[in-house]
Amino acid sequence: MDTRSPLRRLGTAAIALLLVAGACSSGDDSSADDGGDTTTTEAVAETTTSADETTTTEDESDDTASIDRSTALFMAPPESGAELTVEETGPVAATTVVTIGSVDESDAGITVETSEVVTSGSESVTVERSYTTARDGSLSISAAGFFASGTGFEVTATGDDIRIPSVAELSAGEASTGTTFVELNASGIDARNDVSYTVAGAGTESVTTPLGTFDAQIVTIDLTISSSIAGDQTGTVRYAFLPGFGVLQTDVAIAGFAFSSTVTSSSVSP
Repeated sequence: MDTRSPLRRLGTAAIALLLVAGACSSGDDSSADDGGDTTTTEAVAETTTSADETTTTEDESDDTASIDRSTALFMAPPESGAELTVEETGPVAATTVVTIGSVDESDAGITVETSEVVTSGSESVTVERSYTTARDGSLSISAAGFFASGTGFEVTATGDDIRIPSVAELSAGEASTGTTFVELNASGIDARNDVSYTVAGAGTESVTTPLGTFDAQIVTIDLTISSSIAGDQTGTVRYAFLPGFGVLQTDVAIAGFAFSSTVTSSSVSP
């Protein structure tokens, strides 16, 4: 495998880490394993434990189990079978087709499973992800799922889930922080990345996409990454969320590179 071939876009957050690691995809088509299942399962269990600790009666648990989806944050629409197309621009262009799999609601929140087929030129890769929206409307992403993986790469992540506070918390100026250790493994590549991040709100903004014009909630994730290959790097991921629907646009700036993605079509109306 030519580990110095051009980078291919695998999802905005994923490419940021791959850039920092100096990693790049091979010419082989394969399905990626982002290691997200284990991390996500742990995240759900932790959230459930926290909910149990703060629940005093069965009635109170029942009252809070229902989530107001219209104001909650999701990465993708919480509707099984929905399909999105995302166009991505930057040093390498790509098209991602996102299909929503299961959507499960429990006391922990709403967990949305997605399958993303990313195509750039003649290459394609499938990445499976899982996201959990808590009962307060906040969003948790496993570290492995956030950084994903590329063709021929395996991602191992151990550390804090990335928690995006609820709209109410963001509006009040609250932020969340965390750290994780992420390792990329492939033929000829074994990169350790120590990552710290801060998630904060940046108010609301009118965002125009092929789906229409919307008042979006802007969320930024500031990353500090110490890579065993590329040294210390910083960067920012900027999301434009439409509460109740998902992310409309994403912009990434890291290590001197910039990438953008926009939802261009959706089988469900925002």
